[in-house]
Amino acid sequence: MTERAAIFDFDDNAEWGPRLWELLRPYLPGNMAQIVGAAEPEFIEDAADVVLAHADKQVLSAVMTDWLRSQRIRGYHGTRVNADELASIRRDGLLPLRVQQRTERLQRALSQHPRWDEVAHTLPAALELFGPGMRSGRREGQVHLTVSRAGLVNGFNHYLKEGSEFDWHVSHHLLGSEGQVLMAADGDAYLISLLVPGDAALTACNRFGMPTDGFPNLVYDLFRVWSYWLGYPDYRASRLKLDCGMVFSDIVPVSWVDRVEKIDMI
Repeated sequence: MTERAAIFDFDDNAEWGPRLWELLRPYLPGNMAQIVGAAEPEFIEDAADVVLAHADKQVLSAVMTDWLRSQRIRGYHGTRVNADELASIRRDGLLPLRVQQRTERLQRALSQHPRWDEVAHTLPAALELFGPGMRSGRREGQVHLTVSRAGLVNGFNHYLKEGSEFDWHVSHHLLGSEGQVLMAADGDAYLISLLVPGDAALTACNRFGMPTDGFPNLVYDLFRVWSYWLGYPDYRASRLKLDCGMVFSDIVPVSWVDRVEKIDMI
């Protein structure tokens, strides 16, 4: 397997840590691991500071950024869907959220509530409020991935337990917590694992532009983990439960989908 075909899985630093050390070796003291260990850093940020005291930050950032660009970055998407919606993902990929396309799912789940007939006529206004109106943030026209499976499953797992944040806000607006309970019971939890081309992944992690005077998003995250791993080789990135997201405004193509895994969320 060539370097260009390599896969970067953030949680698996036992695999990519040695590869990154070989890449950065020319720019660091040969005993960098011993230097980090002797410093006894308390946090991963402290380890990163130790390494940066012996290196040129801009050089390391540029080298690591190019290294990530040359790989496929594993990304994860959590969702709750029924069989038809899952088939759509397998066929078409992940589609950017379009508020009017949420109508069927919201009606399907919320119509089980005894007060649904009283509030059903307000659904279009709620879609407008939380869509173009951006109440509770902008979500329309976006697809979200994250780089850490451990983070998505064991940390910010509301996407798997409760489904779409957009649906969650609309259901609460219409029927309060009882509406949210109905949304959380609709469909099954699935974890979609994707292999994103490195350039697309970095752009999606830095959607407001790549920084010119520091580490890009994701690059600094891996650098902190790697620096700490140098001194403590048993450290695993999965413990961090990192929330580093990729945001796409176009369809995430089905060709990027690597695995679809049903998750039992208790």
